[in-house]
This record gives sequence, structure tokens and C-alpha cells, in this order.
Amino acid sequence: MRNLTWIIFLTLCTPVTQSIAQLVFHNESQRISADTISLMWAKADFIQSQYKKKNIACLRMDVVLVNTQTYLLPDGRFDVFVWQGGNWKNLYKKGFHGYNTGAKKFIFNNKLCSFGGTGFWHDHGDIIYFDPMKGEWELVVSSGNIPGGVAFLQDNMLCIKGKSCYDVALDTKKIKMYQQCPIPVDKEISHNLNTFEFSSYAVNLDMGLAFDKKNHNYATFDKKQFAVQGTELLHPNHLLLINKDSLIVYKKPMQAIKAVALSTFAANHFSYHGVNMYKTPLFILFAVSILLFSMVILWFRYSRDPEVQETSQHLELEPALHPLIQSFLTHQNSQLSADKLDQLLGISDISSQDTLRYKRAQLVKEINGHYEKSKGKHLIHRIPNQNDGRKYVYEIKP
Repeated sequence: MRNLTWIIFLTLCTPVTQSIAQLVFHNESQRISADTISLMWAKADFIQSQYKKKNIACLRMDVVLVNTQTYLLPDGRFDVFVWQGGNWKNLYKKGFHGYNTGAKKFIFNNKLCSFGGTGFWHDHGDIIYFDPMKGEWELVVSSGNIPGGVAFLQDNMLCIKGKSCYDVALDTKKIKMYQQCPIPVDKEISHNLNTFEFSSYAVNLDMGLAFDKKNHNYATFDKKQFAVQGTELLHPNHLLLINKDSLIVYKKPMQAIKAVALSTFAANHFSYHGVNMYKTPLFILFAVSILLFSMVILWFRYSRDPEVQETSQHLELEPALHPLIQSFLTHQNSQLSADKLDQLLGISDISSQDTLRYKRAQLVKEINGHYEKSKGKHLIHRIPNQNDGRKYVYEIKP
């Protein structure tokens, strides 16, 4: 088994006594031996145990190869570890973490990239990449309106499939939405913790969904078929190795217990639905046109007639219950500098000014939106600095 090309998966940790996260190892160049993989696995377990001591949740770790380097990317963290001298060394130099729980990690143009994720109360569809020289993540594409979905790479595209279907051209940064996306999901797929990408397929074990990259088709399958000896595939004592379109399951110490060829598995267990997700029938286009026209008419009616407008009620938590909003309420009726605001937001360690401004604006918008739903007004107000008209301060006015 040692000569195989590996992608490693280690299973979801449980909140009781397990200290192991799910490890996903991409080794397409066949340069890493089974002994080294076993050592990397043990060292990754140690990192996970350190997270656990700090009460940091980490459900998955990805190992990827870029040129001659091997990196470890823990989920829910911005940490980036490089394999050096038989150990993992952290390259991330900042203290900011968040917004990427359940993110899709991938490589494009020899860069470490990450799509989407969750943080605070926010799901987003941004794409970021890691700059090893600066030791921090930078924004590639701001696509926050894209909902979560099963994400996978195809040529220069990042494809996101869920209740809605999107393609993001990573080279031109253009985003395309497809009108027809008949994926049988009853809820949005908000993360990719249990999405595994093969050469020809992307498989999501949460929903029992598979995507055929070559034919732009999707299939459903029985998740129990991925069980190993009557146990769920995602088990803390299993190590999953994938060679392009084949899967090998191990348990410690590197003992193979199951092997699956995805092409054979697809032929036997996938139920294809015969739909090309990239073609939009004319009747759907016509229906969408009618819907848009109706929405425009309704918008004019509601916006011009104040008697028709209604006040909606939001069943949400009081904003003061959220730690970020609560921290700002302690500064009510005060004016904060941008530096002080960044400290309260927890983003002061970001050195890139472009990324810092983007994160600041995004967080302020989210906090104001959350506060407005309960109180009917914004909490944070950006106003000109009376002492220096070139700068702004942030007034906290509940």
C-alpha cells in the first residue's frame, strides 16, 4: 500500500473522550511514504489535543501539498502548519481566527485557498488565500451572497452546488449563477466538513450526494454503503486515504480495513438523475421572467403607498446577548477610533490594510444589521472626525 498516492481523511472527533479531528491528506505526487504519513498523523493528533486543552473546537484538518511543501490546515482556524524536520510548524503570524468553520480548502495556482465557512452568526461565500511571506490570509473574491453548498474544483472554476448553483472563475473572479439546480436537499449545506473531493467526483456524506465533474451530473446514494465493518466511515479510529478516484480506510497503526474504487462504487450505488446542471430550459427562463416582473410591480406598490407597508416581527435573540454587541454596549455614547474599534472586533492583528478595512466594514454591517432587527436602528455609526476631516470615528449610540 505504500506506493499509492494518498489523500488522508481522519474522522470527526466526538465531544467525549476522542481528541482526534478528521484529517484529509492530499498526496498526489506520491512523494510521501506510509511511515511519514503515520508520523504526520500522530503529530496532527498532538495539535488537536492542544486545541482541546484550550477548548477550541476543530472537526477537520486538511493536509495539502504545494510544490515541495506539505501543509496542515485545521478547520475553524487560520493556522497554517508546514512540515519541517519531522514536525508541524505554524506559519500564521496573526491572532485573528474565525469565519472559516466548515470551509472548503483547496489549491489554485500553487496557492492555499479557502472558500466560505461560518463565524459568529454569519455564513459567507468569500474566497481567501494564504500569503506565506506575510503569514496571513488575503481576500481573493468577495462573494458573501453565495450560500453554502458542496464545493469542488473543476479546471479554473470553484463549483458550489446546493439549493442554488454557482461557478466562481478563480482567474477572472467572475461569479455565475445557474437558474436550474435541481439538487434534492431540504436545507442549505452550510459547510463542507463531510465533503470529499476525488479526481472525477465530489461526495457529501451528510446528504448522500455525489457530483460527476466530467458530465456535470449529480447522483444520490445510500450513506450506509460507506460504512466500514458496520461502523460509520467517519470514525475517530479510522484514517481514510484516497488515491485520485479510490479510497482506502485505515485504522491505527496503518492497518487497511477497506478499499473502494469510486468508479465501481458509482456504477453499483449511484442513482443518477440525468440532469445537466448547466442547461436552463426555456420554460424556466419564462417563469423567472414573469416572477421578476411581478416582484417589480409589488416593489413599486409597497414603496409608494405607506399604508400598505407592514412592520415585520423578528423572533431573534436580544442583541445584548451576543458577546460582540454586549462589548460595544459598554462603550455606549462614546466615539471610538478605528484602532479601538478593531481591538473590540478582534481584528487588530491583521496587517494588510485592504483586508483590515474589508473585515471592519463587514463586521460593522453585520452587527448593525443584527441590532436593527431587534431595536430598529443601528448601533455603530461612522462619522467624520471633528479634529481631522480626513479620518472617521465610530460612535456607539444604542
